[in-house]
Amino acid sequence: MVLTRLPTKWQHTIRDSGIGRFLADTLALFAGLATLVSERQFNLIKSFIVPAEKWELGVKYGSHGSQFMDFYPASNPNAPVLAFVHGGAWGSGMPYFYRLFGTRMAKEGFHCVIIGYRTYPTTDVRGQIEDIYQALQFLRKRISSGISGISQRCPIYLSGHSSGAHISSQLLLERPRKLPFIEGFVALAGVFDIGRHYIFETQRRVAEISPMKPANNGLKNFGKNSPALIAKHLTRGLSLRFLIMHGNDDKVVPAASSKQLHRAVKGKIDSQLVVLDGVGHGEILTDMFFPDKEISYLGIIKKFCGIDTSYTGKDQKAKFLKNATTEEDTKDIFRQSTLSMMKLSAPRNNPISLNNPSETQIPMVAGSSFSSTSLQFLKAPRLRRSSVK
Repeated sequence: MVLTRLPTKWQHTIRDSGIGRFLADTLALFAGLATLVSERQFNLIKSFIVPAEKWELGVKYGSHGSQFMDFYPASNPNAPVLAFVHGGAWGSGMPYFYRLFGTRMAKEGFHCVIIGYRTYPTTDVRGQIEDIYQALQFLRKRISSGISGISQRCPIYLSGHSSGAHISSQLLLERPRKLPFIEGFVALAGVFDIGRHYIFETQRRVAEISPMKPANNGLKNFGKNSPALIAKHLTRGLSLRFLIMHGNDDKVVPAASSKQLHRAVKGKIDSQLVVLDGVGHGEILTDMFFPDKEISYLGIIKKFCGIDTSYTGKDQKAKFLKNATTEEDTKDIFRQSTLSMMKLSAPRNNPISLNNPSETQIPMVAGSSFSSTSLQFLKAPRLRRSSVK
């Protein structure tokens, strides 16, 4: 990435001035259109540019220009509502980028709602979480008051991708009883431990251009902004339901992120982890932009939301990890993810010692669970990876 070669001060100026957001949004838009042109998907380009009559776009839930939502109704009034929170590294993205996703999900039997919210540098993660909370409360009241083509008793599900999955899960775990009408949460390739991901972004040389650190208010606040850490303090018996999905070919957010969240909430809420073979960070979402493309994991999402309860997934490449996970499995998850982060963060003159990992010096990240005390699991014998890729 060219911008990462600039002096750090210049990177911060681009990141904090809004120039980075403009560049990211512009590049994402043109890259998406270029992909559709290269694949000769001219009907999809038309669908993206020309709104359908049944769509309801730009419905305001707040006073800021980014606080709005787009509605893509299904043909069945009683279909469940899927409220989707887009990603964009906390600093970019707009609801209209996801029009093709909205139309595909409507075709699959969802009333799809794409939620817009303020991004960095306009606000930080705290403001983004508040935006999503306000949007969901507005959505519930609007459905209850009556929307043409949508039943007043439709169940509402929440979903998010990447940083959108982060702020959505943070909201649900911080305020587990404030949104009782949310029937379930579908997380797609989310970031759930900010401290660990900061180490990963540092090794990718994108940490200074990325909005993640300032959007989360610096290193000292990484811990309280990490769903996988605050989940450890949840009480049992909550009615939350999580479907956590991640591709094992994700080079932007390692699948260890989702495994860590599942491990943290296991036994406290109803959680299911699905690891997808050969699926990358963007593909887990953008594959669903195409109306006729077969998606191996779409049936899992539909079953979770009550649309297709007959789906078994036996013929798919998805690997399930449910609440019945053994302690050995969870230790193996933690061992593999910690080793992965150690390999990324260790200096070249201090290679990882797999035989005696406690001798390896690793950087400390304020507020993160990633510390020397986390290495206790590494002494466990190597275990089978029955359910986790």
